[in-house]
Amino acid sequence: MYNQFSQPSLSSGTTKMKRIHPLDMPEIITLVGLCLPRWKYSDRLGFYDFNPTILLRCTLVNKTWREALLPVLWYVYDGFVMRSIPKQVITKNSRYFRVFFYDRSFSGPFECRHLKALAISWWDQSLQPLIEANAESLENLVWKGSSSTSPVLNTVLPTPDYGLLMRMSNTLEELQLSHWTLSGRTFVQFLSACKRLKLLSLTAIDWTDPAPFDPSFSSVSSPSSSTSSSPPWSPLSSSSLLPSSFAGSPQHYYPIGNGVTDLRLDISVFKEGAFVDLIRSCLNLVNFTLYSESGEDARTLTPILRRYCPRLSSIEYVLRFSSSLRGYDYMTDVEYADLVLSAQNLQSLKIDIPWLDDALSSALIMQSSTLTSLSLRFNARRDTPMKDTANICKLLRHCNQLRNLSLSFSPHALGRNETLQLLTEPWACVDLETLELTDVTMAMDPATPVHGPQAPPLQPYHWQLASTPRSMTMPTMTGPMHLPIDGSPSSRGGSGTAASAITAGGAGFRNGSLTKQRLFEQIRRLPKLKKLSLNHVTYNVDTTTGATGNSS
Repeated sequence: MYNQFSQPSLSSGTTKMKRIHPLDMPEIITLVGLCLPRWKYSDRLGFYDFNPTILLRCTLVNKTWREALLPVLWYVYDGFVMRSIPKQVITKNSRYFRVFFYDRSFSGPFECRHLKALAISWWDQSLQPLIEANAESLENLVWKGSSSTSPVLNTVLPTPDYGLLMRMSNTLEELQLSHWTLSGRTFVQFLSACKRLKLLSLTAIDWTDPAPFDPSFSSVSSPSSSTSSSPPWSPLSSSSLLPSSFAGSPQHYYPIGNGVTDLRLDISVFKEGAFVDLIRSCLNLVNFTLYSESGEDARTLTPILRRYCPRLSSIEYVLRFSSSLRGYDYMTDVEYADLVLSAQNLQSLKIDIPWLDDALSSALIMQSSTLTSLSLRFNARRDTPMKDTANICKLLRHCNQLRNLSLSFSPHALGRNETLQLLTEPWACVDLETLELTDVTMAMDPATPVHGPQAPPLQPYHWQLASTPRSMTMPTMTGPMHLPIDGSPSSRGGSGTAASAITAGGAGFRNGSLTKQRLFEQIRRLPKLKKLSLNHVTYNVDTTTGATGNSS
């Protein structure tokens, strides 16, 4: 019977079946090569370095092994970690590159023609032939146009070659651009031609020449038709927040949409009307992330998100410190609520806020039927303990679908009494899987002496300090490959041995801390909880074996 590892060969006029050993098949050799380490973590340098010693030895087996393993060996090129490799060796093997990280260590020439991913952290005009040669195959592009780290204000940023970008439109899946001047008129048109693009990230972009209105745009996405579908419970009117230059009449329409589902904007300097036309074209947007120094960015884009992004379900808003204001440019409570309600079915929210007032609390409770991940970071510093603890308690009583909860407070803002208030009543989110509480006061109850009676025994629930692994994700021929390093115990948590485990009813309560007791009473009501982070110390639990020293 013919074997799939056999091939016919003629010998002395007769046909014989010659069996091929599996380790002589290029396909099997490639799989073996993918399992061999090529990157080694250096404690001295603090990052991964290119060290393919084992793989290089395997290329010496025979010609078949060498031809099969060279594409594996040179699949990823990183100019920084490969800076010690002779330049002629890099050029000779550049035809095997599929993932390319450029940092000015070597400007070529390169002979690669089938790159899948290209990351340019420093633009060099000598790279133009490289991009042109791989424009039709790129799936992931990270392109920094200027080396300047200063804000966009008073800085002239270069303009990309839109013709070159258009050549990438059929294959691009992820696009990250930074430090460019982008024309809204041209860039939105380019996005509409990208059939596979899902992730778009723009950082330090000077947005100019907004896209014009297009009467041929579908009425489904027009402002007039979107008004009727806006949530009736929105605390603010959408039209009242639109910039004057974009509050068009009903007969005005925006260009046709694109397939982007994940949009990330990192805005350095506020510019009126910037990115409004971009948001209007993202009709399939699911995840929206905004980093900015000015609250005006969120105020401008919130009504656009609500009107034109019906699938929006995840919002992340990080407000950076403003050096010009010497502080944070916060929005009002009602404006934060309006941002939360811009998604019809919000599932994930991560937001920086100064406080939690009634309007934002009510908006979060309105989204409680779908909200599964909530992260609130309180940035405002206070001279007195925070007064909005009651609103946090409301969320814990109503948001019963939460799986991930993170509450981060400014130092000393949440006093012992406020912490006890959070832990007094049972939480509705009994299906929590991760819980993070940062800068909560866990001081001892002054009414209980340090060496007083022990807390009543509770049902055993074993927790152990988790180690903190260092890992790096490297792209491979078959997909992302996670390269873990031996974990080290938390710097604040001591060792990761069983002796450091925190057990309900055990040493954790013998110091008379009422807040700790209340906390672990709440934890005992969370049967699905697997990870707990308390004041920067992370604990893991294994409800099957009792305790574990491995982090998730």
